Amino acid sequence: MTPGVGVPAVARRAIATKVIKDDFARQIEFEWISLPKAFVFSVDPEEDRILLNKKYRQRILGMNRASGADAAIVKLLLFLLLENEFDRERISAKQSNWLKRCNAILLEAVKAL
Repeated sequence: MTPGVGVPAVARRAIATKVIKDDFARQIEFEWISLPKAFVFSVDPEEDRILLNKKYRQRILGMNRASGADAAIVKLLLFLLLENEFDRERISAKQSNWLKRCNAILLEAVKAL
């Protein structure tokens, strides 16, 4: 897997050269959408996307402008944190609780910005 749309093209190309072992790699895209307040992110394995809560976009960006490839470090850290979620056939209760804890921790960080 490699980061896709939502991360700067220069970074995507550089990362791809480091992680792609054959001609094909699944690209995980990023999209800012409306999510419930308790979620900073959500995983959409059917569409190979990491969804980010647009309610928190400006807090995450700070003084930076929104763009299609904004918040690259946040997105890449989420990619690394969630990469294994895209190959799961189902989410166990333990894994679901872990994702909830990750969201809760990140939400506290976002609130502190």
